[in-house]
Amino acid sequence: MRAFAVLVLLSGSATAATVTVDGTVFRDTNGDGIQQADEPGLAGITVSWEAKVFVTTGADGRYALAAPGDGIVWARATDGYVPTPTWRAVVVANGNQSADLGLRPSKPLTGPLSFLHASDSHIGIPEIAGTDVPTAFAIAGRLTPAPTFMVITGDVTQSETADQFVALRDALTEIDVPFVPVIGNHDLYQNGNEYRKALGPTQYSFETGGVHFMVLDHSRMNNLEVATAQGVLDFVRADIARSPPGMPTVVFTHAPQPDNLTVVLAQLGVTWMFTGHWHSNRLIAHGPLTEVTSTSPPPATGSRPGWTASSCWRTTSSSTSRCCARSGRATAAASRPGRSASWSRRTPGRARPRSSSPSTARRRSR
Repeated sequence: MRAFAVLVLLSGSATAATVTVDGTVFRDTNGDGIQQADEPGLAGITVSWEAKVFVTTGADGRYALAAPGDGIVWARATDGYVPTPTWRAVVVANGNQSADLGLRPSKPLTGPLSFLHASDSHIGIPEIAGTDVPTAFAIAGRLTPAPTFMVITGDVTQSETADQFVALRDALTEIDVPFVPVIGNHDLYQNGNEYRKALGPTQYSFETGGVHFMVLDHSRMNNLEVATAQGVLDFVRADIARSPPGMPTVVFTHAPQPDNLTVVLAQLGVTWMFTGHWHSNRLIAHGPLTEVTSTSPPPATGSRPGWTASSCWRTTSSSTSRCCARSGRATAAASRPGRSASWSRRTPGRARPRSSSPSTARRRSR
């Protein structure tokens, strides 16, 4: 039996251009994006158009939603599946259309969930050697134990050109660590069009290791009024409501947010927020919400700050959760197999950036 359930339409109204998008979310065992006879549909998976329209797959993995314009549909990966976004572009001029979405199985989690966090890689900037990003990704791929995923919180590219995304793709092919992309201001130099062609949605979510992660588009935030008007807070509310009660929520976004918006995110249930933009490393406690700001991945010389090692886990016996972060620089020694990175640690609190004053960081981030 095919069951479809439309949950909610957020921040926008349907127009005459609305089209129906339907398809199957399935277990993409071989990773080719095409459902095979032995790849079953997945029930209970959230599918979204632009983080505004939400539906849930039926028992056979089928879904259908009304897309009110051009955009992207994506499936929310759950525990056991790779967190890199699975998505398809929707063009209303093509009329009603199908979009199957294959979730790739992830490697079994053998311990606490861990991930690597960096920001502002600026692929394509002349001042940074072209080998820096591949070397940084190699460090991530050789760490023991391997991280569950790695995330770059924005400014993935310097000027959002197609060739810069090709360089990113080539660097990613050398490692076996899932990549979680986040859009930054430099990734908007072409209005986000090249970013979306290469990496998909600018807002999405996933679950892994008993933790709910949300990627938020900072260009739709940066103050409480904009985040409200752009539907970002509606997305946070709706997406958290789809998580099991008590599951911790972590946000990835490019720029640190003002206090009044951070307070609202904490009130909605966000406990950790990972950012970049300032080209510095810092760890700040905003009451119940802790913010981790990191900088560029470490280059071949090991001379700049880089990866932040983070662990999030859930203690099922007491139904409580904890998350910790270690902010600092992965040394060049970490690029050798069998060696773990060394870290400089910071204590939560109202910390000043490690490597830049705010004014300096602001000039460097433009």
